[in-house]
Amino acid sequence: MGFHYDSNEFFYEDLITQYNVFISANSKLHYNNPIKKTKEKGLYLCVYCNAHYGVIDSKIKERILKFVEQNKLHMHGGIYLFPLRNFWSTSKPEEELVKLCLRVEYTD
Repeated sequence: MGFHYDSNEFFYEDLITQYNVFISANSKLHYNNPIKKTKEKGLYLCVYCNAHYGVIDSKIKERILKFVEQNKLHMHGGIYLFPLRNFWSTSKPEEELVKLCLRVEYTD
């Protein structure tokens, strides 16, 4: 299970207004009118950080943007966020952990 966010809204807006939830599925499961989205091939910047789903500290976002700029990368597409440790496995919000994946390309 995970979430897909628009990268501009994620980094530059105070409030996320829209996101997609996705699950892994296989051909043996029969869903009525499923929306299928495949994660694009490419180079991904992946960051493991403390967060509660899409609520991530602004300092972490700033550091990601700084890393992208310093390494001459260009953000391409949305952000995938995978909860690894959430309220089901810990009672302390500061222990919640997510894997954030952002597709990037080199600018040069």
